[in-house]
Formats: sequence, structure tokens, C-alpha cells
Amino acid sequence: MALEALQTPGESKSAIWTPELKQAIRQRVIAIAWTAKIHPLRPKCLHRSLVLYNWLREQGITPKLEVGWGDKIGHAWVTYNDIVLNDRADIANVTPRLSRV
Repeated sequence: MALEALQTPGESKSAIWTPELKQAIRQRVIAIAWTAKIHPLRPKCLHRSLVLYNWLREQGITPKLEVGWGDKIGHAWVTYNDIVLNDRADIANVTPRLSRV
């Protein structure tokens, strides 16, 4: 049921990866990380990734929310065209994927 909520019916469109789009995403990732750092509830990686994922969807971009497990800890991140947006580039090697939505 939770996975179904992330998927919306209809055609998915792919945005053109431009320097402007890359910069806008980078600024959003920084803003989300900064907000999470000062938020009293200390949102975790899944919360931060869901915020980014939803914002990208609102922009007409079709990202992937990825969840992995490694070293007895879970982790979540967002990718677009197999580019990691809110974590280190090799995170899928460090934290192997369990799911990609």
C-alpha cells in the first residue's frame, strides 16, 4: 500500500538534464538537508528522500526512491536517470538496494 501511494498512474515524462535543472536540484537537496538538521524531530534519510522525491514529481521529473540495507542499517536516497541526487554517488555499492520505486 505504501509503495502504491508513491506511484501515480499515467505517463511518466523524463526531464532534460540541464545545468539549470542540476543546480535547482542541488539547491533543493541542500535546503532539505539544512532544514532536517535544525528540525526538532531530526528527520532521517527516508524522510529527506521522500521530500525530495515528491518535489521532483511536482516539477514533472520522474525520480526513483531507493531503499537499501547494509551494515545492519537501512538507508534511502533518490536517483534520476541512475544519478544519485541526495547522497554519495556509490551509495548503492555501500548500501545494496532492497527496493526501487
